[in-house]
Amino acid sequence: MSLKEIFCQDKAISILQRARASGKLAHAYIFAGPEGVGKFKTAREWARLLLCKSPVIEKTDATEFADSCGSCQSCRLFEAGSHPDFNPIYKELLEFTKDGKGKKTPVDLPIDVIREFLIAKVPTRPMLSERKV
Repeated sequence: MSLKEIFCQDKAISILQRARASGKLAHAYIFAGPEGVGKFKTAREWARLLLCKSPVIEKTDATEFADSCGSCQSCRLFEAGSHPDFNPIYKELLEFTKDGKGKKTPVDLPIDVIREFLIAKVPTRPMLSERKV
């Protein structure tokens, strides 16, 4: 999959592309919205692009569109799920509890999860890429 193959996320992808082109990446991005609109795919492909060693850049008029090459060592490791600089935190880490109305309500992540998946990895340097995602 690539960023070009993601549908109905044109605005989000455009914002991400402009940030990459300007060199002004935020320290974090939140992909929020209804279930099934492509948040996970967009976030995953954005991470792949950020870690890619030789992104493919297409220039059209005044804009440029970058996508991961899919063939460098970084892309291959990412696809295999073993990229050392990619540390995702999935929603499955949330614990759910039933409220009085029978709806599922997210509960805060336990501090041990925050320590293991965020705090412990922040001070380390990237192993393969220019950045950690």
